[in-house]
Amino acid sequence: LFRTVSHYFNSIQYQYSNITDINLSKEFEDDLNIPESSISDFINFCHKNKIILNKENALPLHKLSTKFLVPSLLKATENFISKHNEEFIIDILLMKDAQNTFKTSEYEEIISNNMLDYIKSGKLLSLPLPILYRITTKYQQKNLNGNMKPEKQTEFVEFLFKCLDHFGRKASVLFDHFNFEFSDGKVIRRLLDGYSEK
Repeated sequence: LFRTVSHYFNSIQYQYSNITDINLSKEFEDDLNIPESSISDFINFCHKNKIILNKENALPLHKLSTKFLVPSLLKATENFISKHNEEFIIDILLMKDAQNTFKTSEYEEIISNNMLDYIKSGKLLSLPLPILYRITTKYQQKNLNGNMKPEKQTEFVEFLFKCLDHFGRKASVLFDHFNFEFSDGKVIRRLLDGYSEK
């Protein structure tokens, strides 16, 4: 049954010719961190049983279908993720192979367009610094002319300082495109007084 849907198992069928049990987790080269319920959904799919894609299982099933080369499930999960991409953006950007699988620049653009909503959600600090740099740069370039409302500017500045607290000195790069001209010197004073070591 696995061989009928999985190119992976089809290509190594000789290894399983006399085996009745397959431990999928032993096939992983690294820890994919897949919930057991998603592994059950994967097995059910491979056994031609109907499964329902949802927010909890779509990304794990995408990882499994990528690992075990199951084109039909891969296509189904990609369609589901693209229809609900705003719910998955942070999780997708955190995936090791995201650059190869998804158009991450589009997701970074979505976040930069809705920056303050994502700041409020508190999930942005889980992203790697290079991705955060690209997102904050896009956001600052869009708001370069001081057309940002003061309360929105304050929220963004607080986020930059949270990044300094979280990542340390290397997060100072996030201030590269910051327009200090519109901050009345407050941001510079705060950087010098409380963050001079960073």
